Amino acid sequence: MSLLSKKVIRIIIPIFFLICTLIPKYEYAVTDIMLGDINDDKIIDTRDLLLMARHIVAEVNKKHEDWILKDRAFNAGDITQNSKIDSSDMLIMLRYIAANNSLNTIGKRHPEWLKIETESQQEKQVERIELNKTILLLKKGDKEQLKATIIPESAVNKEITWTTSNEKIVTVDKNGMVTAIDSGTAEITASTKNGKEARCSVTVETNQVPEPEPTPTPEIEAKTITLNKTKAELDLSGTKELTLKATIKPSNTKNKTITWSPKNEKIATVDKNGKVTAKGNGTTEIIARTNNGKTAICKVTVKTSEKSVSMSKKTVSINVGKTYTLTATVLPTTASNKNVTWKSSNKKVATVNKNGKITAKSVGKAKITVTTSNKKNSSCTVTVKKEATINVLFIGNSKTYYNKLDKTFMGLSKAGGKNVYADHIAHGGKTLYELITGFEDVKKAIKSKKWDYIVLQEQTKASIGKSTYIKDGAQRIIDYAKKNSNKNVNIIYDATWVLNDLNLKDINKVNSNFNTVRKSLGGKVIYTSNAFLQCKNKYPKIGLFVDPRHPTPEGTYLRACCDYIAIFGKSPEGIKYYTAYVNSTGKSKTISKDITKKLQSISTKSLTSK
Repeated sequence: MSLLSKKVIRIIIPIFFLICTLIPKYEYAVTDIMLGDINDDKIIDTRDLLLMARHIVAEVNKKHEDWILKDRAFNAGDITQNSKIDSSDMLIMLRYIAANNSLNTIGKRHPEWLKIETESQQEKQVERIELNKTILLLKKGDKEQLKATIIPESAVNKEITWTTSNEKIVTVDKNGMVTAIDSGTAEITASTKNGKEARCSVTVETNQVPEPEPTPTPEIEAKTITLNKTKAELDLSGTKELTLKATIKPSNTKNKTITWSPKNEKIATVDKNGKVTAKGNGTTEIIARTNNGKTAICKVTVKTSEKSVSMSKKTVSINVGKTYTLTATVLPTTASNKNVTWKSSNKKVATVNKNGKITAKSVGKAKITVTTSNKKNSSCTVTVKKEATINVLFIGNSKTYYNKLDKTFMGLSKAGGKNVYADHIAHGGKTLYELITGFEDVKKAIKSKKWDYIVLQEQTKASIGKSTYIKDGAQRIIDYAKKNSNKNVNIIYDATWVLNDLNLKDINKVNSNFNTVRKSLGGKVIYTSNAFLQCKNKYPKIGLFVDPRHPTPEGTYLRACCDYIAIFGKSPEGIKYYTAYVNSTGKSKTISKDITKKLQSISTKSLTSK
């Protein structure tokens, strides 16, 4: 704004303000958007004019920022709605206030001054008219709907008049529907009340009668399609391919194109000529389809035949009563059927079950044969032998011959599937040294057989004395046995109890002495007294002694279980043997299943052998 303009405003504003204060107010409520009502009191008066003047002064002088109108007050003061408040807005306000004063005649002469309106409140006129189409190409008798658009859309009078330049060629109704009358060109015009126009050029063509097309000869289509096979089998170990042939009827079908497809390409594929190739085991369908959708199906099964079978062993040697399981391997590994049958050439010698488990029945030879479903086979020669007898000699004193320890041990071992012979040689109260040096029947017993095991039980006092007492006698027995019976004889030192009180101090002394002897002479120690002590503690109701030194039949049974572990290295648990012997009568006695089970368990859990 120029300096001159600023000075003018500074002079005019006070004059306007003075005039307005002298003119009485006529309260006039503006009901639209209340333009001019800056202080929002629903009246446009000199107070609003003062706020507007202060705003303009602040804008010009760049001072009094608190005079600047904002938000709603600013919008009310922007009467011209040009996004600013200036002298134009102030002039409108002055005219309005002056016209609203009932003491003068200005309002009568200028009633239009009493209106404060925005451009949006003024009546809007049509600026232009547009048609949806400006060119039409029609045939005689055709109809076409034209649509007109008035711009701006808010225009007050939207009435449209439709006219044609030549009604003999084309007509148009009041809604813009065009009708082609005759060949030629005409123009359709849409006009508004204020003279705005839009035109569409219409050309009507002459209808020509097309020449009739020749009637085509009907094409003969396929009615059926059949294959030379409805079922087929392929073998990945043999015939892997076959070619299917299709027949379409009628024979004069024009289009004989056939499309081939498999239902499962992982099992079989087919080419455009019907050649089927096996891919994997299973069953699928090969489909032949005509161009008009007729189909024929061949069910194809693919398998892999067995080429060979082999066994895990070609020869097997087992003892009577023993078992051995053979395994069969069918090749290829993808064979469809891996089922095999087993057969023995001599069931009296050996039998075989469906899983290849051989059971030796008697001494001799038998051939075990495995056969596949397609007669491929393999065989194994089985030799059945009588199991070598294990000979065991017990040497000791009354603790050894009491209740026939050798017979109890032999019965338990045979019930456990062992081929065992057992005997004893014992003299009451004698040490091992005394037995080998003073009794010829001891030497005779040692020489009588090739003993695999000799079990040595020492006299009580010698057991808890010096270890050399045990060693001297044991050394002589071992040397004699290796020279006169079996140079590979196995020696077992049976560390038995001292007295029936099972004093732990005595037990530890006996165990220690025998362990010292073992380290010097070799062999194995079986700590029988440990088993007796644990049985006494866990099952006190099971009587183990008939007197301070000698065992009951149950005690002898427990010792036999300990010797079984020492010799065979296996637990006797589960062996169904319930017989013991009574020393006083020499007769057998049956021990209950519950007690034998407990005795077998105690021997296994408590025994430490070296």
